[in-house]
Amino acid sequence: DSDVRNKRQLARNNFIHNFTVNDQQSKEEIGDLADITLKGVMLICDRIIETDRDYMLEFAPDKKIIKDTKINFSARAIRCIETEIQEMFSVGFIINDIDDISKESLNALINEYGLDCKQLWYEETKLTYS
Repeated sequence: DSDVRNKRQLARNNFIHNFTVNDQQSKEEIGDLADITLKGVMLICDRIIETDRDYMLEFAPDKKIIKDTKINFSARAIRCIETEIQEMFSVGFIINDIDDISKESLNALINEYGLDCKQLWYEETKLTYS
C-alpha cells in the first residue's frame, strides 16, 4: 500500500511563493505549501498531522497572482514524517475532491509559479558541475 502511495503519477512542483494552507472550517493554519500537483500536496507543518483522515483545506494566493482569492479542496493525509529540522513535519495529502473553479485556479498557479522539481534538480546539478 505504501509503495502505491510513493509512486508519483505527476511531476511535483515547488513554489517560489509562500502559501499558508488552512482548515476551511476552523481557519486554523495547517502548514505551508511545499509542493503540489492536481492530485496531491505536501505541506510543511510545525506539528504532527493525523493521517488516514480527510481534511477540508484552503489557501488564498495573493489577488495579484490569481483572481479567485481561495482554492478549496478536500484531501486525505497519507503520511507525516519529521524533517531534518526538529519539530517540523512533511505531510503528504491526496486530493479527494476539488471544484472546477479551484482546479482551474490551481492549474494556473502551478503553471505560472511552480518549479518542476526535476527541472530544478537539473539546473542545480548543471551549476554545480559546470
